[in-house]
Amino acid sequence: MPQLSPLMWIFSTIMIIMIMMMMNVLFFLKNSFINIYSFKYGFNNKKWYW
Repeated sequence: MPQLSPLMWIFSTIMIIMIMMMMNVLFFLKNSFINIYSFKYGFNNKKWYW
């Protein structure tokens, strides 16, 4: 085992956590955008829900 393996594990876990946080932020922004759009154009218009 090379000596850089713990650092690579820490770096990979940090990258995975950052990607998951970015995905959660994008998902929240998409949901808030859909909610604002549906609130503007009426809740009966179901085609705005992705």
